[in-house]
Amino acid sequence: MAEFKVGDKVRVLSGGDGVITYGPVNSTFMTNILYVVKQDGDNERTFQASDLEPLPAFTVGDKVRYAAAVVTIKAGPFLSTVRDRAEFWVVEFDSGQHATPLTSWLTPLPADEPVKVGDTVMVVVADPGIREGDFVGLVGTVTALDDYRGRVKVRFGDGTGRHGDKANGHWWCEKVEKVDTSSHVHKGIVYDLSAEYRDREGDVWRFEDIAGTVRGEIDGRKIDTTSLSLAYAVREYGPLSKRTD
Repeated sequence: MAEFKVGDKVRVLSGGDGVITYGPVNSTFMTNILYVVKQDGDNERTFQASDLEPLPAFTVGDKVRYAAAVVTIKAGPFLSTVRDRAEFWVVEFDSGQHATPLTSWLTPLPADEPVKVGDTVMVVVADPGIREGDFVGLVGTVTALDDYRGRVKVRFGDGTGRHGDKANGHWWCEKVEKVDTSSHVHKGIVYDLSAEYRDREGDVWRFEDIAGTVRGEIDGRKIDTTSLSLAYAVREYGPLSKRTD
């Protein structure tokens, strides 16, 4: 009989797949081992261990961490003939090279946090069939969520334009990806947006990502869509050096 732990993926023999959320525990009369399983679209339910079978830790197409790299599962699992029949996978690096690590050498990537109002995002799918190509790839700010339809309202620029204005309007989008706004690369130099920078005249700048454009101000002034861009600050007042005092 298979043994499971919390977090294991399992197939319920009566139908459907799920994840172990609690267990193992003994049944009332100590006759069976029980586990609590959460299946998609259903509440948690208790099953006997004999009613469950293990699922592979990963599926083809998953991105996982292997040592310091993030790789893609291309095939597997397989049983090794030279590693005590240990389970292994074929993975692919970004370079196109491949490796065959054991399951124990791979770590799932943390689940993405849900998008929320105020997040900076890039549009992946706008609205299939309606101006789809106009918005894909644009960066903006989430202003509202439509949980019923699963859509996200994205503001572009300062949001003062009409609905559908790509520069300063907004649009309801089907799928977006969060954009990392903690740092920004400009001409090969990484700027830490949580830090302050001195320009060549000694003034201290602070920068923020404003609707996809990194802008900054000096003397602690509020940063908004009218503030100077990082590119302009570097060109006219640079070089900028990270403040350490």
